[in-house]
Amino acid sequence: MAGHPGSVKRANRPVWVVQYTPDRDPSDRLRLRAGGPEHRPWTHSERGLEVVFDGLLYNRKELSRRLSLEFDEDEDPARCVLSSYARWGADFVHKLEGVYALVINDTESGQLLLARDRVGVYPLFYSGTPGGLLVSTSIQSLADHPGVSRSLNRAALAGYLLCSCPNREETLFTGIKRLPAGHLRIETGNRIQVRRYWRPPAPGVDCDWLGEDDIGEFDSLLDRVLQDQLAAGPAGLFLSGGLDSVSIAAVAAHLTRASGLPAPLALSLGFPGPVCDEENTQRRVAGVLRNPLEFVPFGEAAGPRGLIHEALEVSKSWPLPIENPWTPAYLCLGRRAAEAGRQTILTGRGGDEWLTVGPRYAATLIENLRFPELFQFIGSQYRSYRLPLPALVRNLVWINGLRPIFSAAVSRGLKSWAPAALHRHRLAQRMGRQPDWLAPDPALRTQLRERADRHIADNLVRSAPADHYLCLMLESLDSYFVTKELEDTYEFGRRLDVHVLEPYWDSRLLELLYRTPPKILNRGGRSKGLVRESVARRFPDLGFEKQRKVLAADFFASNIWEQAPAAWRDSKAAKTLAELGVIDSARVEALLEETVRKRSVRGAGVLWEILNLNAWASGQS
Repeated sequence: MAGHPGSVKRANRPVWVVQYTPDRDPSDRLRLRAGGPEHRPWTHSERGLEVVFDGLLYNRKELSRRLSLEFDEDEDPARCVLSSYARWGADFVHKLEGVYALVINDTESGQLLLARDRVGVYPLFYSGTPGGLLVSTSIQSLADHPGVSRSLNRAALAGYLLCSCPNREETLFTGIKRLPAGHLRIETGNRIQVRRYWRPPAPGVDCDWLGEDDIGEFDSLLDRVLQDQLAAGPAGLFLSGGLDSVSIAAVAAHLTRASGLPAPLALSLGFPGPVCDEENTQRRVAGVLRNPLEFVPFGEAAGPRGLIHEALEVSKSWPLPIENPWTPAYLCLGRRAAEAGRQTILTGRGGDEWLTVGPRYAATLIENLRFPELFQFIGSQYRSYRLPLPALVRNLVWINGLRPIFSAAVSRGLKSWAPAALHRHRLAQRMGRQPDWLAPDPALRTQLRERADRHIADNLVRSAPADHYLCLMLESLDSYFVTKELEDTYEFGRRLDVHVLEPYWDSRLLELLYRTPPKILNRGGRSKGLVRESVARRFPDLGFEKQRKVLAADFFASNIWEQAPAAWRDSKAAKTLAELGVIDSARVEALLEETVRKRSVRGAGVLWEILNLNAWASGQS
């Protein structure tokens, strides 16, 4: 089946596994057990130190200068990383700029150190076995190892369907843990410490807000980030018709022309229908920027059997359930980029999270009685999104405004005077939100209750957020959705043997955008004001100054309404999840019938998560 998106045949970037055996001779404790000849992580050892490093180190030249190392453009970064550790100890991670996963064996101190980049672009998983600790960027390689249990974590599977992951180290396998983004794991003898080493300023800390005179800092930093990412090899770029990808395309085109690099290959999907169709914008942007363009109609890219069937087939072979249901179509585009010799694919993802002002800003404005600014905020959101005004006002004023304020006030009062009552109330709320089709097995339902109980107890000892808006941004950074998305993106790139890089998820930009006040992000009375003005100037005839966000939720839901009944039959009523006691098949089937009959968008999303998780779980058996 030529061109089938789920059967990408280009050589996958091989994965690697490191085994650490503490009772071996110190110089022989760290062994690279896997990794093909086409791609092995970089390794280096000297003076009782060993490192395994996989990723991109953007500031290797600067570090080499600070460490008095001779810089060689073609030399691998492992020596530089190990020298940084030798100079600064565990603080060396603060000096690294890039995306990576690494393992260091320090024989002198007896320490084993694992580190993952600040945002978590590279995943890192580990599992303790009788033969020692196994570490890899691939959870599947660990699950396939004979010393690691392949049993699935039923509570985590149920949590996946609840969009809840109280423990960020937890995975869907009982015997495998994840090192969270921006964290270190240091093992010394029997002592193990997992700690965060990076995040933007915590809520409650006075934020060093940028002023209008600092706006140029954003442009120069975006240039620097893209220069670093373009240095990884000839680039492709997923180009929609939205501000995020167009802004990246414009800067990348300028930088490649200035440095004599090949122009990025624009990769565009043609979504059907008047709401989602952005073909005219995609073609005109590529033309103005002089980017070669690969434009593929959605039906051709998704595959002949339809999006849902193709996506579920991909999920069966993915190391974790695919996060993006559009994956089959984007695999088609990515394969074309790889076949054209592109080693990097840039995307505009992250713009929705960091270039926009989150809806919880309404709570900050109401709480501080800044009502004129609240009206301005409502207006900017209305001009930026395709939402009816009454629904938008309710969302901002009540759901993300007054309700969080009341909830925080009640929680503070109860926390001081009746913490046990607050605990019981939150637990009842949490359990009351669980759908009737989830966890029919009483033992699993009890386990979910115990997990929720522990999570609520942990949260009660934390301080209440001082600022609703800043707190929401940090919640977004730590969100399980972000973790899944980044790990999914890494696997996507590994399958095609390309680096998928997302400038708006670069930690240097995040630190800057966290400090960018809402009035600047919304400059011009619309969202994404930081990039909207420059994009509108560059493409004056395409209406970017008034563009509203294009949402494909209805189009995706229509795929579910049409294809989910057949997918449900093919899955034998989600047999794998039912046998695990995670779902009640009869009740999910009733949900399916209701969703299709009422053409429910929300129900379509729930059905996708169930079918997707079942497809993945069935592939593990």
